[in-house]
Amino acid sequence: MEEKKVSGVKGITWRENRKKWIVQTTVDGMPYPSKCFSTLSQAKKFLKKVKGDLLIEVKKKDHCRIAEIKEAKEYIKNQEICGVKYIDKKDVFEVEVKLSGESDFLNYYYSSSEAFRKYHLFKEYQSFLKKPRRNIQFDREKECWISIISINGFPKEVGRFPYYFDALDATVQAEEENPDFDRDI
Repeated sequence: MEEKKVSGVKGITWRENRKKWIVQTTVDGMPYPSKCFSTLSQAKKFLKKVKGDLLIEVKKKDHCRIAEIKEAKEYIKNQEICGVKYIDKKDVFEVEVKLSGESDFLNYYYSSSEAFRKYHLFKEYQSFLKKPRRNIQFDREKECWISIISINGFPKEVGRFPYYFDALDATVQAEEENPDFDRDI
């Protein structure tokens, strides 16, 4: 009876049908492409290199994340932003903006840049609610500003914009370019 070959290393197994050592491992829960080797020492060397490279990638990633979080915290402090904070236990940025007359906007983002973008977008919306001007509406579902003008009593959409001031500029331009614009509405 033939003795079964065992590597003693997690991720390296003997395949009798191929007569080779197979290295199988995962990266972030996803299978890493397996590779065959004639000797156990080659397989171990390869696995060590793969795991070492992955460890270096994780450390680089962690270093970048730490730098991003530090930079974001400084920005929050320097700009005195009270609507964005980093939650260490969840490793996310929380964005909370109180919208007058409406429910609060609260969400979590892994990326600090996305959190700040959302914060500024909703702060812009908040200031818009305080001083209604022209027919510019915010579509909360699509997170964009809709510019509308009235022509001969009928609303006409000018366009959709990521920022309020872009919608305002487009509205003013549409009003100036259209002689049938209803100024009294």
